Amino acid sequence: MKKYEFTGKEKVLPCGTVVKQIRRLPEGLIGGWLQAETNLSHDGNAYVYGDACVYGNARVSGDACVSGDAYVYGNARVYGDACVYGNARVYGDACVYGDVRVYGNARVYGDACVYGNARVYGDACVYGDARVYGNARVYGDACVYGDARVYGDARVYGDAKIEKSMDFLHIAGFRFAVTIRNDGYASIGCQTKSISEWLAIDFNDQSEITGEAEFRRMQAILKPIFEMYRNEAK
Repeated sequence: MKKYEFTGKEKVLPCGTVVKQIRRLPEGLIGGWLQAETNLSHDGNAYVYGDACVYGNARVSGDACVSGDAYVYGNARVYGDACVYGNARVYGDACVYGDVRVYGNARVYGDACVYGNARVYGDACVYGDARVYGNARVYGDACVYGDARVYGDARVYGDAKIEKSMDFLHIAGFRFAVTIRNDGYASIGCQTKSISEWLAIDFNDQSEITGEAEFRRMQAILKPIFEMYRNEAK
């Protein structure tokens, strides 16, 4: 049984794609815009609202919602109870699922996946083969990319940039560059210590070097990431 139909109204997106407005059945609630029925499953409670657009080979299913001025396109998938709204964009081969919220001007693209109870918002971006999950939050102007993994209760925000290559995790956006190695060591600026040694430091003594505001931000972002790497090494 179909849960929506096209109203007959169409518009052309800036990229040249023609999308069609939908109406939910049986109550007639006017919804967002699709290129084709394959973009929105007739099963579950998933729906597209407002001026949101889903096109290309993208698909919204389960109980997911896309609303506001959000766009989902390419081969992207949004499902579960996930919501994409505001001016957010999910595209490429990205997947967003679980109880995730992606909103504001956030971007999730490439082969990135955001799942669990994670949140990506503000002007944040997650791309490449990155994964953000658990209760993690990525916001502000932060970016997570490459093969980076951000999870648990981690918070990445401000101008922080997290990139994972084969052997290193690079974190930029602080006064000192941060590199975490796969062998259990990390460098902050010119100092290299084991992750356990960094976690054992009385960071209150370090705030005089970096300045209290910068120290607080570094501590909030780095501590859960260091703990993630230490736990993975066990």
